[in-house]
Amino acid sequence: MTRVLVVEDEPDIRLLITVNLESAGFDVLEAASGEEGLDLVAAADMLLLDIRLPGIDGFEVMERLGRPFPLPVIAMSAHSSEAARDQALALGCAGWLQKPFSPRGLVALLEDLRS
Repeated sequence: MTRVLVVEDEPDIRLLITVNLESAGFDVLEAASGEEGLDLVAAADMLLLDIRLPGIDGFEVMERLGRPFPLPVIAMSAHSSEAARDQALALGCAGWLQKPFSPRGLVALLEDLRS
């Protein structure tokens, strides 16, 4: 079973993502901060990473992961900046999700990466 680490500081969004991913057959780990996410990343197969986090943000998490990333990283943000999206993709992200996004679209993206 593919284990996805969801790093999202908003509890309601994290729950929505977790429920949808588990319904699609993913195993989910959750983290509410970048620091907590970095502590759990070794146990995951994929990382779904919010860019705007308390403490260290998603870009800093990506920097600390090193290049190439040890697992596929999908960045997400409610901030609709093309510059943020371009920066995440340039750092090596496998995908970008603009919030709000459809749960079906999220699952489809992760299923594509899993195959």
